[in-house]
Amino acid sequence: MDFKKRLKPSLITLAAAFVLLVLSPASFKPSFLPDFIKDSQFSLGLDLQGGSQLDYQLDLRKVEESDKENVIDGITNIINKRVNKLGVSEPNIYTSKVADEQHVIVELAGVNDLEEAKQRVGKTIQLEFKESNNDISDNQVKEIEVNAKNIYAEAFANPENFALISQREQQANPQKVFFQEIDYTFESELTNPELLSTLKSMEVNSIYKDILNNDFGLTFINGRIEPLQGYATLKLIDKKLTDKTITEERSIKAKKILITHKESENFANDELSKQDARNLANEIAKNLKDGSTSFSDAVKEYSKDITTNKVAGELKNSISSNSPYPQELIDLAQTVNESGSIEILETSNGVEIYEFGEITEKSEKVVPENQYKYELLVFSTTPNPWKETKLNGQYFKRAATAFDQYGKPFVQIEFTPEGGELFAEITERNIQKQVAIFVGGEEISAPVVQQKIVGGTAQITNPNFTQKSAQELTTNLNTGAIPAPINLVGQYTIGPNLGKLALDTSLQAALVGLVILIGYMMFLYSKAGFKANIALLSYAGLLLFLIKVNLHTLVALIIAFIIYGVLFKKVLDSKEKFFEKFFSILVATFSLFFLTYLLSVSVTLTLAGIAGIVLSIGMAVDANVLIFERIKEEMQNEKNNLKAIEKGFQRAWSSIRDSNFSSLITCGILYYFGTSIIKGFALTLSAGILISMFSAVVITKKLITYKATKTTNDFGSKKIKKFNFNFIQNFNKTSILSGILILVALVSFATNGLKLGIDFKGGTLIEIQTQEVVKEDVIKAYVNKFSEDQDLLKGSVNTSGEKSYQIKLDYIDEITHQKFKNELSQEINQEITETRFENVGASVSKTLANKALISLTIALLAIILYIAISFREIPQEYNPFKFGLAAIVALVHDVVITLGIFSLFGIEIDILFITALLTILGFSVHDTIVVFDRIRENLLKIKKSETLEDVSNAALNETLTRSINTSISTLITLLSLFILGAASIKYFILALIIGILVGTYSSIFIAAPTMIKINKK
Repeated sequence: MDFKKRLKPSLITLAAAFVLLVLSPASFKPSFLPDFIKDSQFSLGLDLQGGSQLDYQLDLRKVEESDKENVIDGITNIINKRVNKLGVSEPNIYTSKVADEQHVIVELAGVNDLEEAKQRVGKTIQLEFKESNNDISDNQVKEIEVNAKNIYAEAFANPENFALISQREQQANPQKVFFQEIDYTFESELTNPELLSTLKSMEVNSIYKDILNNDFGLTFINGRIEPLQGYATLKLIDKKLTDKTITEERSIKAKKILITHKESENFANDELSKQDARNLANEIAKNLKDGSTSFSDAVKEYSKDITTNKVAGELKNSISSNSPYPQELIDLAQTVNESGSIEILETSNGVEIYEFGEITEKSEKVVPENQYKYELLVFSTTPNPWKETKLNGQYFKRAATAFDQYGKPFVQIEFTPEGGELFAEITERNIQKQVAIFVGGEEISAPVVQQKIVGGTAQITNPNFTQKSAQELTTNLNTGAIPAPINLVGQYTIGPNLGKLALDTSLQAALVGLVILIGYMMFLYSKAGFKANIALLSYAGLLLFLIKVNLHTLVALIIAFIIYGVLFKKVLDSKEKFFEKFFSILVATFSLFFLTYLLSVSVTLTLAGIAGIVLSIGMAVDANVLIFERIKEEMQNEKNNLKAIEKGFQRAWSSIRDSNFSSLITCGILYYFGTSIIKGFALTLSAGILISMFSAVVITKKLITYKATKTTNDFGSKKIKKFNFNFIQNFNKTSILSGILILVALVSFATNGLKLGIDFKGGTLIEIQTQEVVKEDVIKAYVNKFSEDQDLLKGSVNTSGEKSYQIKLDYIDEITHQKFKNELSQEINQEITETRFENVGASVSKTLANKALISLTIALLAIILYIAISFREIPQEYNPFKFGLAAIVALVHDVVITLGIFSLFGIEIDILFITALLTILGFSVHDTIVVFDRIRENLLKIKKSETLEDVSNAALNETLTRSINTSISTLITLLSLFILGAASIKYFILALIIGILVGTYSSIFIAAPTMIKINKK
């Protein structure tokens, strides 16, 4: 027993140290720590740290109309899997229809280098089997020419978008269209005379007046170097006259006499031995030096070099370091310092005598020469090494990795019956030839066919296959079985919705709010408030730890199992009834998997996630307030304060359990049906709820009971201010306020409607920063003109800060986007910086609305069902389902009024507002259930003389302090964020403030009276 007592504090201390190590800044962590602790950091989402967005167009021309919806869903799921492999947490992937084009938008938080993302995500999802090809027909060449001319016409009309058009075409036809961006190159380095001549005739920043048909060098395709010939569009980006330094190497002229012998490789002379040739060479050299013979006479008499004999032995080229002579001659020439020197050199051809003449020393000269920077889009007419067959993903069933009898991996592929027949025909005519497999235009395998393959199945073998490479080929085959290519039509990096400044100021504001909240809790509950603050800080630390930590899965599972075992035992030992135990075990089991996930994955923190944290802090405080108020109540009836503390915790538990469990149900449904942003909210709120329950009933309880005695009172005055307001009798009066607010909301809906953001109606949002202040009217005039020229609805412009402007347009593609920025920069005559860009198709609104409607509907039904089951033991004359229905009425009341205020003042509604509404729903349900739980408790001990109205009125007065204190504690943080936080989230915070105020009001004045009214019917 003593050992257990000593062990427990030690384990707690170790756990606390571990949590603090993970949460501490990297600069404070010792270098010897494991990487998962040393390198741990918060993962911020796109709206907090920025990132990149990729816009993919789906080519659905080969897809039957009836199959298009399924194909789009399949492609979206595949892209989702590919993005997950990038290690990007909480990506935002959605479909958008632009005119008749279908797009998939991929948002990658924190990704600024797009190359890996483009390579992995942007593989065209199309599987093709091709056979060898060496020819290209005249019709094919004509078709390429026509296509090249069409693109040329488009580029010529929009020269500023030439690069975007070219990239689009290259991505659509990666092996037939090539886009080259050539940096500044000197004239003398351009080896294509026609290209040089064309560049000389062009104006800067223009496209050549005609399409080119030429040989454009070599290119690298699928591991092969191939000639690049075809039709090209040329754009001259810049031309400038630049000084070019030309280096002339040291050179020396020379004459040569070659004396051959029996061992010479060329011109062998059987009359002389090698030594005789040496002696003769020495004699000739002596005569040349003393002048007894001339070099030309010696050449005629002795030299056997037929290439130099005709020119008196003179070498055609001077000898230099880069001249076409043997290295031994170049080395010899470098040692010669005087003109007229005679030297002998033995080579494989014989013995050579050189007379060195004029020496030109190394020199450099600077000459002016034009440099050209240009872009070239080439439509290749080089025969494709592979030609298409009819066999593609349409006839493909599946691929699987298997192993032969020796354990070597291979890939088993299976076709449909029609595909099997096509494959048999292809293999029959390609025996001992390669058949290539392409996914997304990329050759992934080209096995040699050994024999005709029938039966609709085949094996791909490779002696270099590993299990990993075979599995990768299997995955590529399976993901390429959808006959719909995807083309990257837009790529850009978007600024964060919140931004670094917004994040910093919001964190500072949250810290100020937390400090005020801590002071408020101490003001309310004295020493107990101080202990509650310790529990609150512990809660915040544990929640941030779960968000930040990234443990090995096995370690995470072990920790989760230990926690699960403790929870399971406590539930079994509790005095709860069967349903409550069953549901608690269900939540504990969910917690096992959920905690394993949280511990093993670094959760991406988004603005929606912060909303979940803010709300869960309110719930953590609420649990403490519930417990403390119940303890104070019990202390008035109990002389033994220890028993009062124990009873307080027991009686507060049902309210904590039911309010938090109902919120968990809502979170689960929202996570299942919601978009990625809503999932971020649901995830952090769920984690916060679970930890807040733990901190309230474990940490707070341990702190309160630590060294407590029968007479201990850490709660200040035992006296509780009793309220005696007749809420039920005054319902008709108090409901007038609700009626007026709802009426105003409905009138505003009818007259003003809701001002929907681009998240719900589609469109483009561009936020720019200028170098100098520009009048808003100037930008507005340009935006209106641009919208009219592009046949768009009228855009809008708002000043969003100093030298910062927010522009909203109809949906525009990337080409139009670049054109807009270029022309705007010219219009205001200064450079602009794009700090934010959002592009949402109109169909996204339908997706978001449908998902939100489904999830909210199911959440509301689930809340009704849970409340009904939890309240099943109330007296039979009261219907438990009506408690749930009343809670829903209160929720609808809160949502309508909040929406009405936003409609009345014309505040824009975006996805963050929807997140705020979800936060409001969570708080309102939580608050209402606490009130209902006290009504349930009072109903179980109702006297004959009491009515439902009496019981409900008493419950409302008893929980009033708790309701007010919980709302104030939550509003403290929110008001701090609203006053001190960033402007970009003020409307989001405003929605939360309005919702919590209205939610508190409805839980007191609407929910219980409505429940009574319903029960009377």
